[in-house]
Amino acid sequence: MLYITKVLILFAIFTHSLACINAMNSKRQGATFGERSALHLLSHMTDRSKLPYTLLLDLGCCGNGEVAKTLSEELAPYGTAVIGLDINQLAIEEARTKYPVLHYPNLSFILGDAQQLQFSNEFETIISISLLHLVPLPKQVVDSIFKALKPGGVAIIQIPKSFPDPLEQTTAFLIQQDKWRQYFNNFSRGCNGVPEQEFLGMFRERGFNIIRHTQFDDFENLESVDKFKSFIASWYPYLRVILAEKKEEFLNEVVALYLHFQPLQPNGDVPFRVERLEVELLKPSTSQG
Repeated sequence: MLYITKVLILFAIFTHSLACINAMNSKRQGATFGERSALHLLSHMTDRSKLPYTLLLDLGCCGNGEVAKTLSEELAPYGTAVIGLDINQLAIEEARTKYPVLHYPNLSFILGDAQQLQFSNEFETIISISLLHLVPLPKQVVDSIFKALKPGGVAIIQIPKSFPDPLEQTTAFLIQQDKWRQYFNNFSRGCNGVPEQEFLGMFRERGFNIIRHTQFDDFENLESVDKFKSFIASWYPYLRVILAEKKEEFLNEVVALYLHFQPLQPNGDVPFRVERLEVELLKPSTSQG
């Protein structure tokens, strides 16, 4: 009788997890990039025996705040509080306006530097999408994540493995032009394009156990040139070193040249395909920071 009860419990857990995955897959249809990214992460967090995730931190969330928003919606039934952290004060204010506490009571946005997190042993889960390759000191981010996680906590880190070919061609051409070349002496794209084993080595050196690592293609159709421009402006690392009064001009040239190498689709969408590298990490239960 006890054996049958255990089998029934395991079957119930399996079917519930499968239902959650199927529901998330259906939600991905027509979802935005941020929503798809969150649902992708959640598909790896469907072991309900690990819930509730009391506190989840989204690092570098505030390009548009959609990942943190979607996580807060999906995990609200489990009592999870989601915190989005970004170094950009304007991005924080925009996210707070777009996703107010009145409508998202388990979601908050705070100002902070991922390289110097002011947390210690506080989070069950930390996620980071398309951040680590942009920061000047990625190893400091890894140190901060390790310190901020509770023992036994999990981090999921995702970076683009490289730029899409049309953007690589665009970048290679523009940074050699006389009016832009001066900005890129000793410029580094951070972890972008770093060999996979070197990337994974950062986490092993800090003491993380690697649960899994995988590569996958991500495809985004931006609905207009303006949306594509906003998308590029939210993360493109080469913009960081351009003078403020020159950023718009440089961005316009990036967009125009990208569309030369990658023409618009017949419906006016701008296609953007990128290969991503994702790693899931465990902070050993014996670690304290």
